Amino acid sequence: MPITARELTLNIIMEVHQNKSYVNFLLPEKLEKSQLSKLDRALTTELVCGVLRMEGTIDWILSQFSSRKIDKILPEVLDILRIGIYQLIYLNKIPPHAVIDESVKLAKKNFHQGVANFVNGILRTINREKNKIVYPRKEDNLIDYISVKYSHPKWLVQKWISELGPEETEDLCKANNVRPKLKLRTNLIKITPDKLANLLKKRGIITTSGSFLDECLMVVEGFNLASLREFKEGFFFIQGESSMLVSRIVNPKAGDTILDICAAPGGKTTHLAEIMKNQGQIIAVDLHRNRLKLLEDSCKRMGIKIAVPVQADATKLGETINKPVDKVLLDAPCSGLGTLAKRPDARWQKSLRQIKELAVLQQKLLKSASSFVKCGGSLVYSVCTISKEETIDTINFFLHEHPEFKLEDINSQLPLSLKSKNKWLQLLPNEHQTDGMFIAGLIRTE
Repeated sequence: MPITARELTLNIIMEVHQNKSYVNFLLPEKLEKSQLSKLDRALTTELVCGVLRMEGTIDWILSQFSSRKIDKILPEVLDILRIGIYQLIYLNKIPPHAVIDESVKLAKKNFHQGVANFVNGILRTINREKNKIVYPRKEDNLIDYISVKYSHPKWLVQKWISELGPEETEDLCKANNVRPKLKLRTNLIKITPDKLANLLKKRGIITTSGSFLDECLMVVEGFNLASLREFKEGFFFIQGESSMLVSRIVNPKAGDTILDICAAPGGKTTHLAEIMKNQGQIIAVDLHRNRLKLLEDSCKRMGIKIAVPVQADATKLGETINKPVDKVLLDAPCSGLGTLAKRPDARWQKSLRQIKELAVLQQKLLKSASSFVKCGGSLVYSVCTISKEETIDTINFFLHEHPEFKLEDINSQLPLSLKSKNKWLQLLPNEHQTDGMFIAGLIRTE
């Protein structure tokens, strides 16, 4: 018997919780293998992403109606309840009786009648007494209020309040619950943005111009872009506009030699090469062979001929590379706190300890990367996060240890609407409608 949308939803959410799988990889893979209709695929996507995104708020609601503590409920039963509660609270097109009936069926299929009765009782009570749900009040406890209302972990809300202030934090958490529009980067070697938009329109893909860059298109309506002939022929790359800005700030010129560290899967490598009109050389370094294969495939698809893939540990590049280069791009591993809108599960998988450990790694990578910049050359550092430790603190620490570098004012490379009061740029989802991204430029002066 074919799997149903809710059964697949439960399987995916369980795998995310138990195996720490990334939903942005797992969901498309599971949908591709399923025999679900277009409508049921859309329902599965909505349920998986919605439940994982709003998990904190859902658990707050459940705790008010369950006599058992949440950590005492079997994980699979807990996920069945979460799926049901999400539909009752956040979706209004599915009748409550249908939500409860389908949830009970899931419980019966996986457990005995007693569990089914438990699920039935909880969901019926919540549906009947929605108006009695008690949420934290802003004036009583700001951290609890933001954490529950916008479904973010309390430690993260507290951290952002201390770094960004309460109003910015609330706006940021709210923005993280809005599913971002898909962005495409036009391959300017092969086609213009206008021609690409017209080709996609004929395929039923409606786009508008990006916010900041000419080569960016935002998808308003459409799906399954990777199956299009235009994608396979390398007319576009699926990439966020904040990532495109990084390559523009590197400001590569035809004939440059560029070192791209942590380069896979190749979005920035291919963009740099396109700006360089396929003239010069890009040494594209990554630690993992399987990720370098993705980069090589992207270069082949996009018609990039100047990228040289190198498998190496970026903290020990001296064993592999022995010459200075014009420019270095270090798009460093980070906590990814700027991508929570498109990764609904990620907010629950982060920790303050992880941030501190990553900051140490970023400092090591910066030190290694800097040794390959020729005098007068530049180094661009980028991370798709918002935490102070991984952004300006990392840069300030590096500058203190390396007086031969100075901070470059990157405003000359930015669109007018993005001009920063600082020499560096911190993009925020709530302000710029992009991923949160930090970008700083460094110049070697001696």
